[in-house]
Amino acid sequence: MQQLVVTAQDGSVATYTLGPLTVIGRHPDCEVVLSDPMSSRRHCKIEKIGANFFVEDNNSANGTIFNSEPLKTRRTCNLGDVIQIGLTRLVLTTEDVPKTQGDFNSSLPMVSLKEDRPEEAPNFDFTIAAGGQAVSEAEESSADLSQLKRVTQRLKVLLDLGKSLGSTLNPRTVLQTCLDKLFSDVFTQAARGFILLYGPDGQLPQIIVSAGAMPDDLAGRKGPLSVSRVRNAAIGEEHEVKVSKTVVNRVRTQRQAVLVSDAAGDANYSPAMSMAQLEINSVMCAPLIAGTEDLGIIYIDTKDSRRRFGPDDLSLMNSISGQLAVVIKNAELARHAAQEAASRQNLQRFLSPHLVDQIIRGEVTVELGGSLKFGTVFFSDIVGFTRMASQMRPGDVVAFLNRYFQVMQEIIFSRGGTVDKTGGDQIMAFWGVLVETPQSAAAAATAALEMQNAMLVLNRKLASDANLVKPPESLGHGIGLNTGEFIAGNIGSERKIEFTVIGNAVNLAQRLESSAGRGQVFIGQGTFEAIRNRAIAVRMPELPMKNVPVPIAVYSLRGIIPPGDPDSGMTARIQPNAEQLLLSLPCHLKLQAAPGVDALVVRVRISVQEKSAQLQVLSERPLLKGTQVEIEWRVQEKPSLPGMWATVDKTFGSASESGQSTEAILVESAEHPPFEGPSGHDTMVLHVPELPDELITLLRPGVLIPTDLSSFEQVIRV
Repeated sequence: MQQLVVTAQDGSVATYTLGPLTVIGRHPDCEVVLSDPMSSRRHCKIEKIGANFFVEDNNSANGTIFNSEPLKTRRTCNLGDVIQIGLTRLVLTTEDVPKTQGDFNSSLPMVSLKEDRPEEAPNFDFTIAAGGQAVSEAEESSADLSQLKRVTQRLKVLLDLGKSLGSTLNPRTVLQTCLDKLFSDVFTQAARGFILLYGPDGQLPQIIVSAGAMPDDLAGRKGPLSVSRVRNAAIGEEHEVKVSKTVVNRVRTQRQAVLVSDAAGDANYSPAMSMAQLEINSVMCAPLIAGTEDLGIIYIDTKDSRRRFGPDDLSLMNSISGQLAVVIKNAELARHAAQEAASRQNLQRFLSPHLVDQIIRGEVTVELGGSLKFGTVFFSDIVGFTRMASQMRPGDVVAFLNRYFQVMQEIIFSRGGTVDKTGGDQIMAFWGVLVETPQSAAAAATAALEMQNAMLVLNRKLASDANLVKPPESLGHGIGLNTGEFIAGNIGSERKIEFTVIGNAVNLAQRLESSAGRGQVFIGQGTFEAIRNRAIAVRMPELPMKNVPVPIAVYSLRGIIPPGDPDSGMTARIQPNAEQLLLSLPCHLKLQAAPGVDALVVRVRISVQEKSAQLQVLSERPLLKGTQVEIEWRVQEKPSLPGMWATVDKTFGSASESGQSTEAILVESAEHPPFEGPSGHDTMVLHVPELPDELITLLRPGVLIPTDLSSFEQVIRV
């Protein structure tokens, strides 16, 4: 009967009998319930069809590894196949996990390494260099039937041992399983044995204490680790086994597997250590070599005079030690890979992918504890969301917010920001805190404008998604930014602690966000000074703040040259490549015989000589190429901007000349090249034959536009 051996991340082992359908996951209704945080509720399943078993991933969040490869399709599952879910390992077998059995003690507390006097040093009967092949060249070409049988038996032992060792990633379980297997199935004449893993710095103590609570991660060990066994312990052997340090040092320094015997009956050790006195007839000891790394040693001796170890036994021992070393190393690599994957997944929820890569590689250290930092703090929230959420079911609110956060956080990450937290519909982020980021204020300001533009696209997609319950009205969010000094570090209590930022600069950023209306990005004086030469901003009325004696200077950001773009457009005279400016200018496209369309101007190309322009526009819906529109500006803080007439020069989606409905279809004008930069598949291009002089003056970087408002009470935030 087929069984599934499950080794959890803590090293515990459980066995499950496979039925017609075995579902594996975290849900309590699953046939195999996992506690691994990387597992999904119903992660994967094993199904029996006829005499065969098939394994299939159930679209899990973190995927399933099958025999070291990602499980993409249904696969046949055979005996010995390994399924990996996070740090949990599952192996298909027909028998239980090897258990400590027979007449040997599994709790031997220590092994003592005793010095040999020079005249009593042991004789090494046979040695083999570590790392050799399981089958020698002579054995491969041999026609000796008895030798071929021995080779076949050796390979069978290695195969069976490999299946047993492959059922866990826990180092203690690996060592115990291997030693138990050697005593019960391979070297049944063995009397005493131990497996030792050297300490992190390679140290070898005089007394080797068997592992009681061995760490799950070998990198976390503070000293050498070992497991040991003794069969039919003699008086004095119940608590300690004494072995020759000369033998161990020879194996360690020469990287050789050695065989020592007492064939002549002579004492090779001092009287207290003689093999005759201890009734030991032969000893085998081999190094654990994985590549170039020496991990430890494996030692076994016997008291059976009729079944002394011989060269064939040492050859098998050498192969087993090499196999065990590879298993230990691979288990460690697999554990590190799983831990890195989990760390990466957790970090990517808050940090940009580029910063995550730096932290994983150790190039950036996230220092814990409060310290003074200089950076830019960001806040955003959806205007009127509480009112809208009260008209929706809780499940629909969660589904919508997840979609909103997915879009907006990706923009923050793409500009090198770190998401501090989300609360309700609010996002808090910062730049330049965990690592000094060049032009962090410009990166934060660019992300803010990109998020305002992305909101229009999100509204359009929500309106066309029949599977999602929409809010009762279109969405808009206000954003606040401030640059300055604040404290960054672990804030909280012993029960709950989190990394965040606090200080007056943070409070001001939140106050700016709470004052911003739909589509507005309010920035403080520090942010404005950092980006003023590359930005277009509107000087707002001063904002009074509670407990602050002097009103605060506030600017409404409407355009910026994103960091990394060349600064060739930063001149007093508008250049043809002024389209480097990223804009977020709300407007209404008024039609002569149909309802108008709300839109955002996101790029502009100006011809100073002809006083004409091309505007790249995001709109609620596409318009037919050639349509004439009247542009009415809806910039809340500057309603007096002059309007103008334009013609649709390029469109998208169902309004294209091809008649196709996909947004990937664009209709280009032969007279003008496409816009450079992030001109997506969902924009229109409007041709403006006569651009007002006032806009020619204002639409350039470094311009500060005076507001038409007299106080903040005139800002509409609904």
